[in-house]
Amino acid sequence: MTMRSEWREFANCVGQDPEMFFPRGVPLAQVRQLCDDCPVRPQCLREALSDTENTYGVWAGLTRKQRRRLARA
Repeated sequence: MTMRSEWREFANCVGQDPEMFFPRGVPLAQVRQLCDDCPVRPQCLREALSDTENTYGVWAGLTRKQRRRLARA
């Protein structure tokens, strides 16, 4: 495991169904609630913002479109 991904083992999403983060029929609010109090949300968001073109799904409680908007701001 690299330093870059060590934070992942502390994420609230560990053990969750990965499909949950590609919301098709799953309420986005449910995913956001899991992310809202995640202890590694800043690291997750940082990684997602570093590669907005290849990071699909919900990361740090934000959709790909929301992350793109944030990266441009």
